[in-house]
Amino acid sequence: SQQRTKGLKPNAAAPPVCRRLVWGRNPTPSPLTAQPGSAACLLYVLTRMQQVVVAGAGILGCSTGLHLARRGAKVCIVDPGGSNATKASWAWLNASKKQPQSYKDLNMAGMAEWAASFPHLVQPKGSVLLDDASPSTDENYPCEALTAEALAEAEPALSAPELQGRALHRYAQEAWVDPQRACASMLEEARSLGAQLLLSDHLDELIVETDGARATAGDDGGGGNISPRVLGARTACGLTLEADCVVLTCGVGAPALAAAAGVGLPLAHKPARIATTTALPPGTLGCMLCSPDVFVVQRPDGSFLLGSPAESTDEGVTPAFGRSLLAAAEKLLPALRDVQLVSVQVAYRPYPVDGHPLVGFAADGLYVCVTHSGMTLGPHLGRLVAGEVASQGRHLAPELSVFRPDRAFGADSAYGWHAVTAAPVRTT
Repeated sequence: SQQRTKGLKPNAAAPPVCRRLVWGRNPTPSPLTAQPGSAACLLYVLTRMQQVVVAGAGILGCSTGLHLARRGAKVCIVDPGGSNATKASWAWLNASKKQPQSYKDLNMAGMAEWAASFPHLVQPKGSVLLDDASPSTDENYPCEALTAEALAEAEPALSAPELQGRALHRYAQEAWVDPQRACASMLEEARSLGAQLLLSDHLDELIVETDGARATAGDDGGGGNISPRVLGARTACGLTLEADCVVLTCGVGAPALAAAAGVGLPLAHKPARIATTTALPPGTLGCMLCSPDVFVVQRPDGSFLLGSPAESTDEGVTPAFGRSLLAAAEKLLPALRDVQLVSVQVAYRPYPVDGHPLVGFAADGLYVCVTHSGMTLGPHLGRLVAGEVASQGRHLAPELSVFRPDRAFGADSAYGWHAVTAAPVRTT
């Protein structure tokens, strides 16, 4: 059956299984037919708005798509139904323990961007770390040492005996965001600015031109000295999306797509395992709480999100695992004995092998934005990425220079508060 999307229409001359999405009614040549450097190509560039396909509608894709739409680009955001990684995020906005300073600064800029641009989405809860043996000494990122008595007074629902003898530090500047609400808000604004949303589809392959010949992910996409040019992408539902640039914000799905352009992305993944519960009265717990055993935050509706700080490649999300998280949380917050588990889920968070973002042009017409700490970085990276893509690389953000995909990759050094265990990225 023919799928129609507002503002995009299938090319009637194309077979149903390979429909082309024509952006608007501009009669100028297509980038799939105009030769680079030709008069037709120049006419095409000068007479219409930039066309960008964003792969992934997690927080990075939503933010990038929104900022591109604000810049006047014609944006199409493609996702099979929302990002599992974003849905399973703790959504803890922080720069705590992040290394080196350039990465910490990027995260601090992300926190500031949330507060400045999306204050209606931010819950300024602050966080309390238990057994925090290496508190921040950065005057630009302060923390407050707490006694067990002071914390019990500020958070009376906590178990005072469980707090005794522990190193307790409050980071008042840290905050929480509802990831699904944040993505929905950004997508709605992007839609109002003309962005096209394909939220029940996903990119199946890139359209790549190498040495004058077009190729897709199923072909030999080139290599050696051939410089590939990405012209767009095809979706699993058979749509062909022509684009000046394809932006990969699809997390662990990015390496398989990038490979079509001869680009290798050194990416691993970390399972994110979370549980959610029924509600207690809002305000039962005011701060975010992180111990070596469990992360706890109460959401605005009174329900709780519980996360496992333990780094592991174990992907189990059995009810028994959910009960173990809840039992750990109950020790700190006895009121949780009155709640029930609602869900236990896992998602595969992208994790570059050195822990730092992969951000930048990876090939002509292909831009990559994949990182851990996506919630903290989302709005800031989205704005910077949109600026680089909209300028076609003429204006590059200096703060991203150390995070380019073609850098030399060393050992993981991004997170100083625990050893990180990551698994090779999933290919199925």
